[in-house]
Amino acid sequence: MTTKKSFILSVLIFAFIFGLINLHCSTAMYDKNNPASWKYFKIKVKSDDDNVFLNLQDDLKIAPHLESYILIVNIIKKGSEYGVIGEENTDGSYKFKWSDLSKENQDKLIKWNGKNKEALSKSK
Repeated sequence: MTTKKSFILSVLIFAFIFGLINLHCSTAMYDKNNPASWKYFKIKVKSDDDNVFLNLQDDLKIAPHLESYILIVNIIKKGSEYGVIGEENTDGSYKFKWSDLSKENQDKLIKWNGKNKEALSKSK
């Protein structure tokens, strides 16, 4: 085999292997049985479910506190993480930077595994 053909074959094999690794990593990020692995999710909040749902309102300076609300979290893309109180892209919803929440509240929301948490993306 010529050097040029060997080089092209090597590049194709590398691209194929890299693609398989990338595919595995992106699908491994979502495990439907592990809510803590979800990077894009919705929680139907009742503030008395846990203090985190009141504390995040304190972080966001929401007063008076809401008793129930929809919380959407999207932390898929590093540097563009955000949350929404209400439904996305609707009037009256409140979008905020994920970094506006304390690290403690971020961790609690990610680890939340209540039945009121649902994945919004099965691919990430």
